[in-house]
Amino acid sequence: MADSRNQKSKDAQVDSVKVPPHSLEAEQSVLGGLLLDNQRWDTVAEKVISSDFYSRPHRLIFEGIQAILEESNPLDLITLSEHLELREQLDDVGGFCLSC
Repeated sequence: MADSRNQKSKDAQVDSVKVPPHSLEAEQSVLGGLLLDNQRWDTVAEKVISSDFYSRPHRLIFEGIQAILEESNPLDLITLSEHLELREQLDDVGGFCLSC
């Protein structure tokens, strides 16, 4: 019976967690690193997918980087901003400066 109470207590603790673990700074580091050295895309893409990003703007930026590089286009702040703008997502990520 004590085990049952402990399990219920643990379940309640897990249920009380509303926000999954995340680090916005780590997400920014991944995105910034890709912008600085997009030759690392293959290495990163083996380990990270867009749904790994907690922040929706970061997810959209990652998906933009992915689309640009998979089309073998050059990646920089300008091409990323243009890509997001064409898809009407630039404002969703906070505009040009946030994608910087």
